[in-house]
Amino acid sequence: WFAWPAGFVGLAHLALFIVNIVYTILATIRTNEGQVFTYPITINFIK
Repeated sequence: WFAWPAGFVGLAHLALFIVNIVYTILATIRTNEGQVFTYPITINFIK
């Protein structure tokens, strides 16, 4: 029964990796257009 948590953790890790790639591409495109891109769920400590 150890395989199921490992599979769940592996799928969660893969999903976060894909989301990271997507947001990196979006940030690159927006920055290239001259816009300021902030990642979602980001705490702005300095304004």
